[in-house]
Amino acid sequence: MSMSESEPFSTTIRAERQKYLRPIVLGILGGWFAEILFIVVQGVILYPGNPIWVMMFWGLFCGTGMGAVAGVFASLFVVDRYEGTKAVVPGIVAIFIPYAACGYFCYEIALNTNYYGAVEMGWIFVAKNMVLSFVGAVLISLALFTERGRAIVEKFGL
Repeated sequence: MSMSESEPFSTTIRAERQKYLRPIVLGILGGWFAEILFIVVQGVILYPGNPIWVMMFWGLFCGTGMGAVAGVFASLFVVDRYEGTKAVVPGIVAIFIPYAACGYFCYEIALNTNYYGAVEMGWIFVAKNMVLSFVGAVLISLALFTERGRAIVEKFGL
């Protein structure tokens, strides 16, 4: 078999792999972005005093975990089940659930460790996590399931 005969097959495999990996990559990037915001705003500016390396370690693993789960949920429950703009709302739900659950779990941990001002501003902490989870889910879902969003994501090589 020559290279030209095998090329369409490998292109198809690459496209299929990209379709399922893109939600995971965007989910992780969204998780890292949120964690960087939390570390800078709440961990450094508003409630300093805790070791920054602990917050960075926490943020790296939490952002990776929640982002990967959000991406897997989008891949499992939305990709190949819904198409185009009909996939946006199910995508928002699939991505929001793990982000919001992790945000609340983070609040519970922060209460016990006295990090990020969870003790001093509990309801604001939870509300901020829910709002950021929703906004992130909307942006990622639009990036994954609309033509304009895909075009933007592809410009970044994702």
